Amino acid sequence: MIIAKAMKLTGLKDKLFAQSAEATLHAFEDAAAVASWAKNGVADTVQAGIASGRNADTLAPQGYMTRAEVATMIQRLLKQSGLIHIFPFSSSYQVLVKLAPLIAKALNLRTDAYFEI
Repeated sequence: MIIAKAMKLTGLKDKLFAQSAEATLHAFEDAAAVASWAKNGVADTVQAGIASGRNADTLAPQGYMTRAEVATMIQRLLKQSGLIHIFPFSSSYQVLVKLAPLIAKALNLRTDAYFEI
């Protein structure tokens, strides 16, 4: 749900096609195990390509996530939202981040302040 809320903040949710949660999650055998209050958020993350499940037909909504899985989802969120650009041919993956205004908005900070990243 945190990722789904972040999708609203970054504007990514507005770019998704209108589709029911059931239609988005129908390919996953355990879609019924997603809590009703989380179904729309999970469907949004799947539709945006941020979450893809444990495999092609399993979401594992009651399972634990590793730090690597969380980091991957955050990277996908930022990439799909156009907030980072990753250049895979760089030796150390140059990452350009445009998060300062977004963070300022999320934390209700002054937007005329300068941030160093």
